Amino acid sequence: ISVQQLITIAEEVGFINEITKWVIKKVIKQIKHWKSQGIDMNVSINLSSRDFNESICEYTLNCLKCHDIEPTALEFEFTERSIIEDEERVLSELSLLKKLGVKLSLDDYGTGHNSLHYLTNPSFYFDYIKIDRAFINAITEEKTRLLISGIIDTAHVQGIEVIAEGVETHEQLKIISEINCDHVQGYYFSKAMPPESLSHLIAIGEYKR
Repeated sequence: ISVQQLITIAEEVGFINEITKWVIKKVIKQIKHWKSQGIDMNVSINLSSRDFNESICEYTLNCLKCHDIEPTALEFEFTERSIIEDEERVLSELSLLKKLGVKLSLDDYGTGHNSLHYLTNPSFYFDYIKIDRAFINAITEEKTRLLISGIIDTAHVQGIEVIAEGVETHEQLKIISEINCDHVQGYYFSKAMPPESLSHLIAIGEYKR
């Protein structure tokens, strides 16, 4: 069974909140473990609007307090599509976490129906937007490069940092660096790995944030 199938089933049977809480607790405990090793590492968690509600918000804050972790070490990612499902409620509840320092990211930016709204909405700003890999795949084309450059410039005006998703080649990295993107992620650097492997790479000096 795939992860997506598992999530779909969990949502259908009303068990998704328990899984979400388990993931949040697991991540916060991992951050604490890294902290004890002298590793300053922030972690992001992908959520949907169905995952997120008042109880999840309260649970997150309690977990952070219980493990003595600063809220800024945690980041929640939401896609545009998931927010549209229940925008007013989700943004209202996210505002509390944002005020307390939890970082918020808009994932797959550019694939939704109202992208500019979330970039320029004066009532709520995300800390980060993540440009979808579909744009990065086409970044060697001038029109796409100019579009991405415009998104980055607009985000910076609002004080929002930009992350490029799906960077896989040196050429993509070079172009995205030239247009002042703040952060990049993708297989060019590494595929997904367990926490223990990442800790080892940091320990031997082969990984830099």
